Amino acid sequence: MQLSTALKHLLEQKSEVARRVGPFHLVRPLGRGGQAPVWLAREVYGDTELRLAAVKLFAFAPPPGTGSGWSRTDKTGSLRHRANVVEEAKALCRVEHPSIVRFYSMASDESGSVLAVAMEYLAGTSLDTRIGERGALDLDETLALGASIASALSTVHRAGLIHRDVKPANIVDSAGTFKLIDFGIAWEETNEPKIVPVLVDDLPLEVSSDEKSNIPGAVTFHEEVSNRTTGGSPQSGPRLHTGTPGYVDPACVRYGEPTTFASDIYALGVVLFECVVGRHPAAVAAGAGEGLRYQVLIGQERSPDLSSLVEGLPASFTKLVAAMLDPDPKARPRSADWIAVELERIRGEASGAKRELPPESIGPFRGLGRFEQEDRDLYFGRSSEIAAGLELLRANGLVSLVGLSGSGKSSLARAGIVPRARDGALGRGFEEWDVAIVSPGRDPRAVILRALAELPSPPFESGNVADGSIEPADVVAALAARAQSSSRGALLVIDQLEELVTLVGEESEASRLWTVELLVALGQATLPGVRALVTARRDLLDPLLALRGLGKVVVRGTLLVEPMNDATWGDVLQQALACYGYQLEDDALAAELTEQLRGTAGAMPLVQFALTELWNKRDVASKQITRAGLAAIGGIAGSLERHAEATVKVLAEAHPAGGERVREILLALTTPQGTRETVPIGDLTRGDPERSAIVKALEDARLVVRGDGGVTLAHDALLSQWQRLRGWVADVREQRLLAAEVERDAGRWAADPEGVAPWRSRRLASAEELAAGGPIRLSDRAKGFLRAGRRAERRGRVLVAAVALVVVGLGSALGVGYVRSVRADEAAAQERATLEASKAQLEQSRRVELEKAQAELDGRQEKIDQLVLQLSRATDPKAIEEVQRRMKEEQEAAHKAQKRIAAARPPAAPPPPAATPAGPTGPKIQREDDGSP
Repeated sequence: MQLSTALKHLLEQKSEVARRVGPFHLVRPLGRGGQAPVWLAREVYGDTELRLAAVKLFAFAPPPGTGSGWSRTDKTGSLRHRANVVEEAKALCRVEHPSIVRFYSMASDESGSVLAVAMEYLAGTSLDTRIGERGALDLDETLALGASIASALSTVHRAGLIHRDVKPANIVDSAGTFKLIDFGIAWEETNEPKIVPVLVDDLPLEVSSDEKSNIPGAVTFHEEVSNRTTGGSPQSGPRLHTGTPGYVDPACVRYGEPTTFASDIYALGVVLFECVVGRHPAAVAAGAGEGLRYQVLIGQERSPDLSSLVEGLPASFTKLVAAMLDPDPKARPRSADWIAVELERIRGEASGAKRELPPESIGPFRGLGRFEQEDRDLYFGRSSEIAAGLELLRANGLVSLVGLSGSGKSSLARAGIVPRARDGALGRGFEEWDVAIVSPGRDPRAVILRALAELPSPPFESGNVADGSIEPADVVAALAARAQSSSRGALLVIDQLEELVTLVGEESEASRLWTVELLVALGQATLPGVRALVTARRDLLDPLLALRGLGKVVVRGTLLVEPMNDATWGDVLQQALACYGYQLEDDALAAELTEQLRGTAGAMPLVQFALTELWNKRDVASKQITRAGLAAIGGIAGSLERHAEATVKVLAEAHPAGGERVREILLALTTPQGTRETVPIGDLTRGDPERSAIVKALEDARLVVRGDGGVTLAHDALLSQWQRLRGWVADVREQRLLAAEVERDAGRWAADPEGVAPWRSRRLASAEELAAGGPIRLSDRAKGFLRAGRRAERRGRVLVAAVALVVVGLGSALGVGYVRSVRADEAAAQERATLEASKAQLEQSRRVELEKAQAELDGRQEKIDQLVLQLSRATDPKAIEEVQRRMKEEQEAAHKAQKRIAAARPPAAPPPPAATPAGPTGPKIQREDDGSP
């Protein structure tokens, strides 16, 4: 072909310039992948050699000097093909998986006729070499290899790509990890080729389209298309496909269909067959000769049955491989991810650790709960994330699973990574790993120490757990020593790390700092047999990263966890149902479910809950999920809110104050930031049988769950998907923020009463109203702080009231002063009694009247002070109105007493004569006459 000629012309040139594509200097050929050669190359910039790379070369036009033998059709097809290669290469550079060769970049030669796709160069042993040397692999190695490659294909397919050339030669064992290399790039398909490119032993062989033979060691294809019709007429003309004969999907060869994800699954099935038999299935079918049976390659005959060829293979394995090799793509397993999980399960069974699925009454879905270790064989859709997490754990002391709420971080850790870590997936040095799983709660140091002390061969004495005296560095050292002495690894899993900033208060600051120091120590040093895995919400990552040194170790080993997409959910649904022998009622229901999943699949807890409800409506007799069941739950999107609303309605009708109690209980299970909080059951029920019954009902409805630390909401999805609860949280958000402020100032006040000013006025009144009752409860310390503020406020109000009365009744103040003056006069009058007897009688009468009036005035003032205090405490409008009325009466009576005092006092003495100012008749001011007018 012209493309092969162009490449051959380039590579036959002897000059260094001709053997260079961009920064890549071609060293020697490594082989041929699909229709493009692969060369070892040195990536060079200037005088610096950066690294070795494997470079796949594509030619799109004849190089200069080769003539103009290309037609316009050739050139047009070349342009389309170039665009194809560029787009797929760009996508491959974004694919990351520990079992996939890393793609680096693209480059072009100076003429633009050759494009190079550079990838990681692996100096390992290819699978075809190993099979050639050993004849066949043992079952455990085959299962491990198959699970790794299936997981890799799952990542490729999720990116919308197809490998197109899965075969033993493209699987390399590199430092103990099987890696998939050399992707086949899609070639432009045409209906009128004169020559069909075919590969034999990775060498190009061009044959005419009407040739058919069975040459030993070679395969050619008859391009006569069967009578299968498309649109009512026979499909005419072949299509071009990349790949190696024997690993190409029979449907592509026989019917000219394009390659699909199922094509890669077929090729992987061939690889698994070869691993346990040592020969290609078509070679086994051909008998003693060296050729491949043509009928198997085009799907007219099925591949031989593994159980008849190799003794002792698990029936589940032979059944799986047979399904993968089915000539009909629709009959093969739906996804590579499902194959990876199934191979892991078979591996466990083969090792003697047979695992039973959870009972059918529980089913394959977990509602608002999470998947746990015992659910590992039902945990689909995450094989690539599991592999990536394990790869990070092998190289880092601490790995962080970071994602939005509801993205599945906890399930990935517990049902995906932890079970495989227990099986020894973290390394060959420690075949057994013990796992401690905790959530921080309010005292993370205590829960971590307690969990580690419960490991087999505990790393430290339990006495240090009780008082928390062991330092973080000592914990790490003890875990490392335990690993060396017992050959057992230890994996600490801290789920919901964000609780360090949402639940741990100032009273537990020392516990939080201890935990941060422990995680930093684990993350900084990758110690043999010691690892930590944490999960954290992405929207609460900033405050976590701000904790002393934690940000550096968290970011270093981060795996971003994204929600599963719509298409993945469709596969997960089918695979999970198949585990229990169930299926959807018909294809129309499958399409309807897929449509309903679109747009809601990002809310994973919502989807899991809806699928759980759908499972509960299954038809047990027919082993089907029905359309009637879907209608009964209100569809995917409406199921959670419908269930929650129905639960609240039942509780409101069953209990006198059920609706309000439900609101109080659910709000108590959230934090001021609007996240979940774990509350001790005693604090939640408060010894009230009715509240206890409501909590039990919410637990039965799976809206709340009970753990070691108490009760919490089943999932954050309730806070985002349930409109009623979301509204409740919004209504009390300001009160929650106020409560947090009260608690903070109360803590400061307890430490320094003189240094913290008490709250006053409206702020104090709002806090007292908050403390009076409702869903938000304040601590005793906070209540004491508010009482101190009230006492200070009362003293201030009395002072303000006194000033106000002076302003309103100035006469009263004057009367008091006058009484004092009169009393002084009476004392003087008594001394002059012998001289002025008649005046003494009059003054005595005035004194008595003044005393009576003053006594009445004092009594009225005391009542007014009491009414001022009552007015400051009153909240009911009617009570306020009554106090104001009484205050008005007392003020009027006080005013009358002031008038009596004024009437009883003696006439005022005449004022002294005023000084006479100097006037015209006064002395004149003399001035020197300076002659001025």
